[in-house]
Amino acid sequence: MNPKKIQWHNGTDYGCYGRKEILYAPEPGTVTVSKKTKNRGNWIKVHFPSTGRKWSMYHLSERLVKKGQKVKAGQPLGKVGTTGLSTGVHLHLGCQKIGKTKFLDPHAYNYTVPK
Repeated sequence: MNPKKIQWHNGTDYGCYGRKEILYAPEPGTVTVSKKTKNRGNWIKVHFPSTGRKWSMYHLSERLVKKGQKVKAGQPLGKVGTTGLSTGVHLHLGCQKIGKTKFLDPHAYNYTVPK
């Protein structure tokens, strides 16, 4: 990837007006990735079995969870940032079905925690 060139990528980018907002788990899940890489910067992936989805969150300024950690609904996961090949503070959110590679529109699903 070239950081000076606009390129297509999987996921949806959410601007945060420069604020490093805290990201919260929408439901109970398990952290499957929590690391820093050159392209994605600080990133995490969390599996949410209740909805059968996994989220990948890139460019975080801070990771608040570790690989293998179980998370509860409403638990802080990380803070939005601009690490890796990012050009400004934002959340890059990838949404997929657990066990699949096709990226989905995160707006197409209701993430209300079941009671």
